[in-house]
Amino acid sequence: MDAKDWKIFNMLRENSREFIKTMAKKLEMPHSTVYERIKKMKAEGIIKKFTIQPDYKKLGLGICAYVLISFNPESPRTQRDVANEIASLKEVYGVDIITGRWDILVKIRTPDMETLEEVILEKIRSIEGVEKTETLVVFQTVKEIC
Repeated sequence: MDAKDWKIFNMLRENSREFIKTMAKKLEMPHSTVYERIKKMKAEGIIKKFTIQPDYKKLGLGICAYVLISFNPESPRTQRDVANEIASLKEVYGVDIITGRWDILVKIRTPDMETLEEVILEKIRSIEGVEKTETLVVFQTVKEIC
């Protein structure tokens, strides 16, 4: 990707509904150039999909938390298997296998603290291979870009 591709990419990250014609005008590029570069990024898998950025509070999912998970190395399951099972939970919005003191980072959204507690204590902690958890509740999201 060159500098022009990055400019297009960053504009799409900010607003994937931006019209190509408008982007071309802002970037001072021909419409066809912007279109072809987006098409190429899609074909190369750089852009996987275009999506939305919802207001989770308005959707009744005002509680956001990150859960740090320690994997039990004595488990007969792999760390990836555990991460995939966690990812299948409807309340889970992100799962990353990470380095450091913790092994898995999970992003959860729920309508209230009681549901968050239920997801962690009854669902996540009951998964074979989960050794321990630490929960970090988000007070305020300052920036969130997919």
